[in-house]
Amino acid sequence: MSAEELAAHAGEWIVDGPPEVYRPLGATSGFQAWGGRPDGARLVLHPQRDSPPAIDPLERFLAGVFLRRYVTWNVRSRRFAQAQGAAMLFRELEPPPGP
Repeated sequence: MSAEELAAHAGEWIVDGPPEVYRPLGATSGFQAWGGRPDGARLVLHPQRDSPPAIDPLERFLAGVFLRRYVTWNVRSRRFAQAQGAAMLFRELEPPPGP
């Protein structure tokens, strides 16, 4: 803001400190979210779904019990989106078909 702009407002505004100087603040100041990744790789949203960790039968059983009850509660509460998400997770936790 210039002195002329301050004078035009007849004292409504006052200068209360030194001027602000905008400068780069370090390595992160040049971040641009719209730029591509430098290595050209694509972003993977759910990498754990490609190679899920091994889940022992007890963990699978407990998660299944919880998810079945959670789906039921969500449907009774008319929260269908949450119920669908939990049902999808329940299907992912099903044991692989045996020989």
